[in-house]
Amino acid sequence: MTTNINKLRTLYDMQVHTAKKVDTLLSNHLPFGYTKVIKERALSKGLLLKTQRVREVKSLLQKDLQILNLLIEFAQENQAVAEAGEKKLKSLLEN
Repeated sequence: MTTNINKLRTLYDMQVHTAKKVDTLLSNHLPFGYTKVIKERALSKGLLLKTQRVREVKSLLQKDLQILNLLIEFAQENQAVAEAGEKKLKSLLEN
């Protein structure tokens, strides 16, 4: 985790708290098959990507701010879905 935070800070000139948030999102909220979704979203924006490129950006081996932004957006969406599911489960268990 610390290594990823340092890589994010170096590659994208992020502050520590921002790098921590991005690392958490990328580590915990990207589902299986995320590369296909990212490729489709990139294509809709006029970017043609290879799956390997998406993985390299996610793994912080390559720098590409556009791909990183797509990854963060998708991870935030998945985080929101997960949090909504947890809320629903709690409300069901309370009744």
